[in-house]
Amino acid sequence: MSGYSAKSVWKADHGGASDSDCRKVGFRVILGVILLSFWTITGCKSAPPAEPAASEDLFIRQVSEIPGYPKQALFEGAKLWLAAGFSSDLDVIQYANRDQGTIIGKTSFPYSRPSRWGQTERFDFRFTVMVETRDHRIRTTFSDMALVGFHGFENIRKDDMEAIRPQLAAAVEALVASFHREESLQDEW
Repeated sequence: MSGYSAKSVWKADHGGASDSDCRKVGFRVILGVILLSFWTITGCKSAPPAEPAASEDLFIRQVSEIPGYPKQALFEGAKLWLAAGFSSDLDVIQYANRDQGTIIGKTSFPYSRPSRWGQTERFDFRFTVMVETRDHRIRTTFSDMALVGFHGFENIRKDDMEAIRPQLAAAVEALVASFHREESLQDEW
């Protein structure tokens, strides 16, 4: 290619822009990327970190009075409630002792919360539930709570527990209500 220099080919390919013009544009692009990255990083760090749940919030115990039911009837009803109400991939009932009136199970339910990026983070909320029965009352304890996400275990936040606590309370209310429904079904026979 006689008569063509590298500079003339450059000008022909880039519409006559000089090397200094291209450097200015490249510098502006790089500066823009750096500023955008800095703004993104500082924007994420400037958001206050989510407050972790207090250790006492990760242990929930509730005693429910159920008059007219002996320990054995409450035990059988609680066992059915645990097996039917908390179906999951985990082995739900891990221990059941009729004489002591104790049932221990591990289970989970799906939980989601908004992330910092506006998307929804999905988790399995795993926990241990222990039901202890005595004549006319049941004590339900939720412990060993954990959030398991796509990338492993996540910290449970205070706002997570504010959303989860009513779900656990509703589960206990369903247990108590199951005995009242059973009463009405027996009356129909």
